[in-house]
Amino acid sequence: MVGAAEAAQILDYSNADSFISALGHGLLPDLEQPDGVAYHCGSAGRPHQQRWRRSRLEELAARRPSTP
Repeated sequence: MVGAAEAAQILDYSNADSFISALGHGLLPDLEQPDGVAYHCGSAGRPHQQRWRRSRLEELAARRPSTP
């Protein structure tokens, strides 16, 4: 399972923020439902982070049209 930073790399987004923005704007409907959620305790970081299976992201990346 990978978080937004790795998902962004796999799907060729410039960073995790642009990936999260695309997800929030409905541009990645196949990923709206995460495969899991990682919960973090304490004040550092987000209270939870969505996680996706690497194989699912790689499959989606393979189906996306490449940019010239």
